[in-house]
Amino acid sequence: MDKKGMTRSEFESLREELSKRIAVERPLIAQKLKEARSNGDLSENAEYDEARREQRDLETRIQELQYTIEHALYDRQ
Repeated sequence: MDKKGMTRSEFESLREELSKRIAVERPLIAQKLKEARSNGDLSENAEYDEARREQRDLETRIQELQYTIEHALYDRQ
């Protein structure tokens, strides 16, 4: 596996983004999904489709961030 070089600042920025996406954005999208599901027929529910797309995009970004953080090399000084 390739390690990605980055500065300590870049590393911390990625960790902050990951934390925000998990702690803030994930619950917001979960709430959107809950509300959209309560609107009835999911096959014709544009709000539900949009919330699922947002969830997919968010989870993809979370996975990317986790991978990058796990494989990061940075100057620890």
